[in-house]
Amino acid sequence: MAFGINCTAQDKSNDYPKILFKLEGNWKLENSNNFEIWNFRDSLFLGKAIKAENTDTILLEKLRILKVENDFFYEVIVSDQNEGQPVKFKLIKQSTNQFVFENKKHDFPQKIVYDFPDESSIIVTILGNDKTVIFKYFRIK
Repeated sequence: MAFGINCTAQDKSNDYPKILFKLEGNWKLENSNNFEIWNFRDSLFLGKAIKAENTDTILLEKLRILKVENDFFYEVIVSDQNEGQPVKFKLIKQSTNQFVFENKKHDFPQKIVYDFPDESSIIVTILGNDKTVIFKYFRIK
C-alpha cells in the first residue's frame, strides 16, 4: 500500500544555521536608494543588491549563500569586477546575532560581517587590506 508520502525527503533549510534566516526580506541602505533583497528557495539563499534610480532598477550584485559539502559560502557576482566571475567567502563564524564570511585571497573585501542588532536592522561591515566600510540597512518588508 502506497501512502504518497516521501519519508526520505529532507527540509534543506534545516541544514543552514538559523542566523542566516534573519536575512530573508527586503532591506534599504540608510540614506540611499540601495537595497538588498534575500529569499531562501531551492535549498539556498538568493539575494541581490539593487539601486533604484528614477524609474529604473539597477542590479549591483548577485548574491547567494549556499552549502558545499559541510561548509557554507557567501557568493557575490559584480558584473564589472573579477571578470564577472563569482567570488566565494567561507562562513568562519556564527552566533545568535552575527555571521562572518572570509576569503583571505580576495583583494577587497576579505571579510564580510553581518550584525543583527535587532529584528529591523542589519549592519554589514566589509574589511580587508586595512580598509573598513560599514553599511546600515533597515527592514522594509
